[in-house]
Amino acid sequence: MVADARGEADVAALFARVGELDHLVYTAGEPQGQRPLRDLSLDAARDLFEVRFWGAIAAGKHSAP
Repeated sequence: MVADARGEADVAALFARVGELDHLVYTAGEPQGQRPLRDLSLDAARDLFEVRFWGAIAAGKHSAP
């Protein structure tokens, strides 16, 4: 299953379909790929933060019973 980790509604819908879990391992990929920090725009950095931080918070929130 796939969800956009930047949107809490997508994450909530994903866990509603999955049901109860025993464990959660949060991994999220993004299409930008790896590059030196000097080449990272602030918009791309904000997008990474959305996925890696807020996406993890949403996953924990909506996967908890």
